[in-house]
Amino acid sequence: MTPTIIEHHGARRAYILQTDDDDTTTRLATVYKMTDGWHAKLSDDHTGRAWSGPYRSAEEAMSRLSA
Repeated sequence: MTPTIIEHHGARRAYILQTDDDDTTTRLATVYKMTDGWHAKLSDDHTGRAWSGPYRSAEEAMSRLSA
């Protein structure tokens, strides 16, 4: 199982990253804080189905997406 981490970029955006054995990272999703909570946008899907949420926090979004 590869570790998943969250990298915050300001108060309203975060990246959910997957780290590989060779210390490279792949962005799984970008998480945005909106008026009703945090919403995640998958990095490899460019359709309306790529969005999920709302979540209470960026950390909750990470745990749900990496499950």
